[in-house]
Amino acid sequence: MEILLLIYLLMLYIIYKTITHDIFSPVYPITLILFSFVSALLFQNKIYNCYHINLYDSLILFSILLILFIPTILVSKICNNNTNISIHFKLSKFSTSIILILYLVFFILYIYIEFYSSGVYCPLCHMLNGDIRDLGIEKIHRYGKDSKLQLFIAQLPMLSLFIIYIYKGTKNRIKKGIYLIMILIIPLLGLIKTSKSDIIFPLLSYMMVWYYLSNKKYLARRYIVSFGFIIILIGLYLTFLRVNSAGGIYSTLIDYNTDQDLTKYAPYLFGYTSASIINFFRYLNITDYSIFGNHIGLSFFRPIYTLLLQGNLFDELNLNLNYIGPGATVGTYLRVLYIEGGLSMVYIASFIYAFLISGVYFMLNKKKSFFWVLIYTILYIPWAMLFFQNLYANLNIWFSVVLVIFIYAIENETSNQRR
Repeated sequence: MEILLLIYLLMLYIIYKTITHDIFSPVYPITLILFSFVSALLFQNKIYNCYHINLYDSLILFSILLILFIPTILVSKICNNNTNISIHFKLSKFSTSIILILYLVFFILYIYIEFYSSGVYCPLCHMLNGDIRDLGIEKIHRYGKDSKLQLFIAQLPMLSLFIIYIYKGTKNRIKKGIYLIMILIIPLLGLIKTSKSDIIFPLLSYMMVWYYLSNKKYLARRYIVSFGFIIILIGLYLTFLRVNSAGGIYSTLIDYNTDQDLTKYAPYLFGYTSASIINFFRYLNITDYSIFGNHIGLSFFRPIYTLLLQGNLFDELNLNLNYIGPGATVGTYLRVLYIEGGLSMVYIASFIYAFLISGVYFMLNKKKSFFWVLIYTILYIPWAMLFFQNLYANLNIWFSVVLVIFIYAIENETSNQRR
């Protein structure tokens, strides 16, 4: 294990030497996978029913990390110190109206499906009062997430990015106040619902857009790093609150030994980092999948199957995932890809995802337009979550990209008519 740790510490040093001034460079999220693996090596004995990571596991992950690192490190070096985005683009009144109308329609759907339909208008209040179990609704933070209309509701954070741009170009104080409320209401409602994804994803998107539109990036970096730690603490607290309000103890949900832990939050840190890597390796070693065709459509091809209204076919699969406990069931983006098509699918998908995000990042630095800021931000969110799960498998992500292209196509057509 010492040799493996030295190898991965060497990789961390290489990353450090290739650090760019862009805090949202595509190379950084991969370090989360690396961190999860190193911490899994160090703390795997904390699991009672422990699976020890072996050399074969490590070589597989090392080869995957190389696939992810090489294109992102190269594009980060090419684009170093070249991320000042100059905006010479003004949305027309017609495009602005479309954005605001879509926002209002999707927002009404969001309130109705995720709050009104559940009958629980403030889950956070019930959790703080300790009576959430009396409501009889399991996983209230997930209520409404399986609705077919989520395809539209999930576009609210992306539309909020347009509203940030509209906000920056508005001088009327009343309008600026309204736009600011529209921007902040999404993560605020996520907090009320105690849904971490509804808080983290919008705020991360907002920070990226604000960063790329900022003229003083050295100050923006400081604020973003500080704000990032606050978001992490909020996420940990919400998990702590949800587990305790349900009458559970998180360490028992992940089969975790709390002896000699310095903080009560240690199981949560382990469960959301190291556990995902361990779950992948646990599944890898109880199966023998090495070819395509196992469960095509489960992850990489899922957006296509969802478009064909067959995306839920694979949710009913009765698979023995061999995860460490009900409190930590995910297995990074790797496990679902492995189930879908074996190691071949893992390598191919990793290659495509790495070159996709690197290509978009290159275009962002070359074109320096708000259009590419939006596209990069949309695709960066699932890229940053690869250490946890594969959000690229969600049709919502690709629909956001299509919607941005659609709005910009309307804007270009309107601009040409004005000329």
